[in-house]
Amino acid sequence: MIARGTQKGQFGPMPPTDKKFEITVIDIMRFKDGKLIEHWGVADRLALMEQLGMKPPPKIIMKIMSLLHR
Repeated sequence: MIARGTQKGQFGPMPPTDKKFEITVIDIMRFKDGKLIEHWGVADRLALMEQLGMKPPPKIIMKIMSLLHR
């Protein structure tokens, strides 16, 4: 799924920028008897940070990459 929006409020240490963003998100939900009983969600936060002008320190990027390639 694609999530789109405009940063109108505080995001971590970053004040509102009014910048638009578009990121990929994945939501997996499990229902039982018509009720939601489990939810897993993942959003591309790195893409969001880049689009809002935030650049994470290189050490954080390397840590994320090491976790993804296990």
